[in-house]
Amino acid sequence: MLEKLKKLDITLALLVILSLNSIRDINIAQSIVALGIFSLVAYGRWLEHAKKPDVAAELRAELEHVKSNMSGLMIKNASKPQQTQQDIKRFF
Repeated sequence: MLEKLKKLDITLALLVILSLNSIRDINIAQSIVALGIFSLVAYGRWLEHAKKPDVAAELRAELEHVKSNMSGLMIKNASKPQQTQQDIKRFF
């Protein structure tokens, strides 16, 4: 029973109860309030559905990846002259 209550969308359940109450008790003001609440909930769900992915976060992650690769390459290239000097000393 608790699992079903956890899965239940409280907003939708309250809106259904409000709409049933509006049908039973015909009141213009209550119908207008119910329509406004329906509109707000529908607009919120549409915004969640139409939300675009955060491009800035993806670019930041890719930039950090490129920076780490470049740092690794710079360290690797900086250590090569010492290795080549040691190789030259061994050669002569």
